Amino acid sequence: MLLKSQTIIKQEELVSILEAQLKKAKSRLTELTKTDAKINSVIAELESLLTEHPDYKPLVSDRLKLKEPEPTPMPVRIEIESVESVGKTAEYTESEIEAYDSLFGDGPPQTAPQTEEIITE
Repeated sequence: MLLKSQTIIKQEELVSILEAQLKKAKSRLTELTKTDAKINSVIAELESLLTEHPDYKPLVSDRLKLKEPEPTPMPVRIEIESVESVGKTAEYTESEIEAYDSLFGDGPPQTAPQTEEIITE
């Protein structure tokens, strides 16, 4: 018997909590609706002012333009097929130099890529 009464109390508490949340949600929705109406009236007023004063239209439209997001650099995977002679001056084509400059900005390295040394004792 005691468990049934505890369950009923918990259900009643849950109902009251849900009713309170519903009341808050309705209040917030009303608030947002009023804010939306205010925003729409400001937009309408701005549009009418721009119609009355066309000289300001380019200035306002420039300020309202959204900035284009900068492109995110894509990761580049560089694979070296073989290194014939380590330490010699490497030869690069013009397109390879431009690609390297666009990635790192310093020009190509002056020597061929070095292989990693594995130290075992």
